[in-house]
Amino acid sequence: MKQNVNHVDHVVWVAHLDSQAAHADKLGALAGQSLEGPFDRTDLGVRIYMSWETGLEILSPLPNYDSDFNRMLVAALAERGEGVLAVVFGVPDLEEARERARLAGYSPGDPIATAGDAPWDRKTSKFAESFVGDFLGSYFIYGEIAYAPGIVASV
Repeated sequence: MKQNVNHVDHVVWVAHLDSQAAHADKLGALAGQSLEGPFDRTDLGVRIYMSWETGLEILSPLPNYDSDFNRMLVAALAERGEGVLAVVFGVPDLEEARERARLAGYSPGDPIATAGDAPWDRKTSKFAESFVGDFLGSYFIYGEIAYAPGIVASV
């Protein structure tokens, strides 16, 4: 089991639904690793392209969904346009990190766990994220994410 602890775990972009697949193809070409997707998390109202191997993710809000997460993505696109949405910072203990955020004046969101049916769920043995808040024009998110063997390369 490997975890990115006290280190950036992955970067998340937001894109319009009609351009998301093209962005995923282009980002995959740049990284030399295809992003898996699309995968719809209807509980969150989001379409996902993801590569755990590279730490790259692109989200798009699904139309006609009413969830906090979907509304946040729609607002981000309206206010900022397509681009970097968030940095997910790896932590060894999500609850401890959420308390640290509270002490720093943030109100971290409830943890989001895997839906259990994504094509890449086999690549993580633990997945929990908590939205912390805005930081310098993008969002800061804590992630307690443990990777299956062979997913995160090390030399």
